[in-house]
Amino acid sequence: MPVVKIYRKIKARGFSLVESSVVIIMIGIIIGGVVASGTIIKKSKLISSQILTDSSPVNSIPETSTWLESTLEKSFGTSESNNHSALSLWSDIKNSNNPKNDATTVQVAGNSPEYTTDAMGYLQAVKFTGIGYLNIDGSSLNGTNYSVVVLEKRQSASGDNYFIGDSSNTTANRSLLLGYNSDTGVIHSQSGGTLTNATTAGVDSYSNNSKPRIFVFTASGTAGKNTYVNGTLAASDPSNTARLTGVTNLSIGKNYVGEIGEVITFTKALNSEERKSIEDYLAKKWTVKLTRDAAPTCTSGVVAETGCKQICLVNIVGVSSPLSVEEGQSFNFGCNASGYSGSTSQSYTCSSGGVLTPTPTATACTSNGCAAGYEVVSGVCQAIFCTVPGTVGTATTSVSQASGTVPCNASGYTGGPANYTCIAGTFAVTGNACVAAQKCTGGDTTTYTAAGDTIHLFVTTTSPKTLVCSQSVNASVLLIGGGGGGGYNFAGGGGAGGFLEVTSYGQVIPVGSHTITIGAGGTGAQTGSVRGTAGGDTTISFGLTAKGGGGGGTASTVASVYGGGAGGSGGGNSSNSANGESGGASTLGQGNLGGQVTSSASGGAGGGGAGSVGGNGGANPGKGGNGKSSTITGGAGITYAGGGGGGNYNASYTSLGGSGGGGKGGSSISSAPGNATGYGSGGGGGAGGNYSATVSRGGSGSAGLLIVRYAN
Repeated sequence: MPVVKIYRKIKARGFSLVESSVVIIMIGIIIGGVVASGTIIKKSKLISSQILTDSSPVNSIPETSTWLESTLEKSFGTSESNNHSALSLWSDIKNSNNPKNDATTVQVAGNSPEYTTDAMGYLQAVKFTGIGYLNIDGSSLNGTNYSVVVLEKRQSASGDNYFIGDSSNTTANRSLLLGYNSDTGVIHSQSGGTLTNATTAGVDSYSNNSKPRIFVFTASGTAGKNTYVNGTLAASDPSNTARLTGVTNLSIGKNYVGEIGEVITFTKALNSEERKSIEDYLAKKWTVKLTRDAAPTCTSGVVAETGCKQICLVNIVGVSSPLSVEEGQSFNFGCNASGYSGSTSQSYTCSSGGVLTPTPTATACTSNGCAAGYEVVSGVCQAIFCTVPGTVGTATTSVSQASGTVPCNASGYTGGPANYTCIAGTFAVTGNACVAAQKCTGGDTTTYTAAGDTIHLFVTTTSPKTLVCSQSVNASVLLIGGGGGGGYNFAGGGGAGGFLEVTSYGQVIPVGSHTITIGAGGTGAQTGSVRGTAGGDTTISFGLTAKGGGGGGTASTVASVYGGGAGGSGGGNSSNSANGESGGASTLGQGNLGGQVTSSASGGAGGGGAGSVGGNGGANPGKGGNGKSSTITGGAGITYAGGGGGGNYNASYTSLGGSGGGGKGGSSISSAPGNATGYGSGGGGGAGGNYSATVSRGGSGSAGLLIVRYAN
């Protein structure tokens, strides 16, 4: 029989206004019902939790000292019982008539813990963000057994996420620290140092389980310390029997990120029955799954939502994380410790009994080589270091291979930081070097050597001069006295100033202000009645003196005039002195004798120099004695303190001054005597000749100097 298809033609049209209104009303009723249903569920949950709280076994334990609970109306002030309200107080419901145990807020940067209504299982809780926190009186726990129960839900995988205590208080047994010291570790410590009288339990990672947990921490003077996580014994140390002493405040939520629903403290170690009854109460109220039946004990693994997971510790050199893996897991571990690269050469499995198989070898990571800037030393990747020279100006003694900066913190240096490179074990400063700070100040010039020494130079005779030292220094010191003036009329040359040197940083210069006098050069004789004047002494007030050079003798019949004067180096005798008569005397250790006249003379003797005696006069005048070299300013050295040359009666010969600044002698022609040369050399003046008043006059000696050099 054929199938007959019947079609009804329906005319398309829109909803009428009445129809649309009915639809809207119906949707509103449905939504309102859902919202009302959610509100009813939440309200029902709250009422149920309040009933559980009122009938809680906590009420029957007389040793309860503090009970902070977040669902009762009396726990918070009316004005602070709104979602996300900042809290100033969390009331102790155990001692509602005694505010001593109430938890009071400590604001940090204006932040406080907050009251939240959308926390764990539709219940209210206190939310912490790691900034503001609460304080309660913890003195009741001193000197006694105690227990602390916490219901919390962390919201961070970080360490230092402690829900009770202050990790900055490191005095043993003076604080209580409870909470997460790592992503998978929970600590019970009686010091912020975390190692003092501490026990550590293992928990599943935050990524695996971010649900609420019930923690019970007990401490007994006889049974030690135990930590329970969701009813499972997670850590136990029977020998850890130390008690708290001197605790005042207990911080709640300091640096903690998460939510806390309850904190209960007892002045006793809860027994098994009491602990279990409180765990049951909290589990039912906060919808927490207890694991004590599935895993009564888990002290060698981690407490997970399903029970106890055994773990293997990862003790592979070069692997910094993970530090543990769960039984049955296999990994090619990344060689992620500092200085390493790549991954292990093979996969490892966490086998039963908490053992990695196969057994890792010592070269599991080093077989790949090391990261840039590191090398394998005794089977371990170690940084390639450069030794930092002491002249850089930093207290840093070595740096790893790379480029960077070091502080200019060595004694005697400022500025910086100094830029450096460390390449293949060679250290080099590449810019912005440290600056040697002056341990002492003073001098006509102050210079710094490439070796890092400071040099103070005093050469002018203007007084007073001072060297001011802010710290004691071991110094090399050079003093040169002023050179003596030359004599008049084919006379003796002036003696060089005394040469006094302390080398190898052998002079201790004490802290303080030290007066310095620079010896002036002696004046050459201007008439035949006097010899050249002696140079001035160079002195420093802590006890060093370089004598001025002796004046050169003048052609005269008077013995006190024709002989050379005494000084650092002696002046030379004039041609009128007796044959073989000694020249001017020198100062021991500072110079040499002036020259003498050896025959019927037309030429005077040379002045003594620091390095040799003055040349003898006779038919021709004597040359000035040579000076002496010093390397105090570095390099090949500088010669100082040459004697002045003797004057000549004849025109055929002009004597030379000694090396180191001695002036040349005059002659019987228009060759005038020379003044000492070399500023600050302490050279003796040349003797006058015999031609005119100008030529006959003696040359002047040079001023002396003082140099101080020390290492920074």
